[in-house]
Amino acid sequence: MNDLSLAKNKIKNNSKLTLVIVKNNKLIYKSSEKGLRPLFDFIQNNKVKSAALADKIAGKAAAHLILLGNFKEIFIQNLSQEAWKILSLKNNPQFNKIIPKVLNLNKNDLCPFEKLTQDCLTPEETMQKLAQYFNR
Repeated sequence: MNDLSLAKNKIKNNSKLTLVIVKNNKLIYKSSEKGLRPLFDFIQNNKVKSAALADKIAGKAAAHLILLGNFKEIFIQNLSQEAWKILSLKNNPQFNKIIPKVLNLNKNDLCPFEKLTQDCLTPEETMQKLAQYFNR
């Protein structure tokens, strides 16, 4: 089984997991926490290159972080249209479903991280905005 298959199986077969990262057929990171914090922390604290990532949902902000993480393979269960445009320029992301946008937990407004980073044009700008938010 390759890295992406392993990551996909883990996230599909465990409804609590939100993020799985695999390298060389080893699970190197997993999280059940919702939101961008787990991906942000992984990118911030790890210099792992060429790993496979599986995530439950990704919008523009997550797509920018994924690009910064230099993942070799990507699977997102629910991928926003904007995230697909960003990721497909550098990767060939696999996904279950394309969604119009990522909503907040109440499903009545845009995700707060999508709002926070909506004017960011580069992954670096997104990382900087998220760092200011998480490190306050």
